[in-house]
Amino acid sequence: MTRLLFIGAGRMGSAIISRLITSGDMKLDISICDPYFSRGTNPALDKVSAIYPTLEAAEIDGPFDVIVLAIKPQLFGKLAHLLKLVTTQHSLVISVMAGIAVDAIRHTHDYSVVRTMPNIGAAHGHSATACFAGPYVTEAGRTLATRIMEKIGSVYWVKDEELLHAVTAVSGSGPAYFFAFVEALANAGKDLGLSPELAKNLAIDTLQSASASLQQMRDPSLLRDAVTSPSGTTAAALAAFSSNNDLSNLVSRATRAANARSIELK
Repeated sequence: MTRLLFIGAGRMGSAIISRLITSGDMKLDISICDPYFSRGTNPALDKVSAIYPTLEAAEIDGPFDVIVLAIKPQLFGKLAHLLKLVTTQHSLVISVMAGIAVDAIRHTHDYSVVRTMPNIGAAHGHSATACFAGPYVTEAGRTLATRIMEKIGSVYWVKDEELLHAVTAVSGSGPAYFFAFVEALANAGKDLGLSPELAKNLAIDTLQSASASLQQMRDPSLLRDAVTSPSGTTAAALAAFSSNNDLSNLVSRATRAANARSIELK
């Protein structure tokens, strides 16, 4: 039985815990350390073994095999020195904190660290998560981290920790780009005479339709061509997007801005 301690059970922590418990296909003993968490907030989370208000309290039942750091990055500095209370050199630490490097998490401790970058889709099992394995992470550790993070969606590994900035720009922040596009599409529909409610619903359901097609084929270029008839309505719209390469340039500027901001925050 693998013993997991989640430090933090907010939106992301709760999403991972809930999906681990409901999947039921891993032999896990899950506990939570979060002073603001209480039973009854989520039926699935009521099945955790223990809830601790502090790491000092969790030390009584430690050490744990896996520690999942699911707290806000700005809080890490306050408890970094306390991780030794619940870990050994054989522990695996999985971080879902943005911007905190592996070396900062390991500090003077001997445990191995996997950094992950999930996104908002975690709650529904559709996160796109990238992972980076720090020093001394074994193949077994990578496999375990993959199995845990797969519960919230797809998992990919990068070899260079610096690439997590690009991951943040593409998939970490990416859902917001699609939300903004849906808003823009709905507003455009409203300007064309549709009711605000109908325009919004059509825009949302169209994104869902496109997403389902992408999941099945995973080739956006082929799908775009399949929808586009020569000289048709879609071709006219795409021509507007591609005029002066506007869409590609806009997306490039946006992701570069997010990448640069991620680097500033590290």
